[in-house]
Amino acid sequence: MQYIAFVNNSPNIQATFAMDLPYGPTNKKAWELIDPKFLKDIAGNPALSDKMVIISGKWWAENEEKVLNRWNEWILK
Repeated sequence: MQYIAFVNNSPNIQATFAMDLPYGPTNKKAWELIDPKFLKDIAGNPALSDKMVIISGKWWAENEEKVLNRWNEWILK
């Protein structure tokens, strides 16, 4: 738990990690420390937010059965 807290609270560590493996940091201050040449490849890049799709858990909870039935009908054709 101490390690997780340490990493979560360290923008420097998260920025370095994101440049090695393109997972977006959870610490928002880390975005400022990431070399710009890596930004286009990192998931969750705030500069690309207009191209992101937000998944609604509420919508899926309300529509899962209907969507799953449609998917199964389509995939079995």
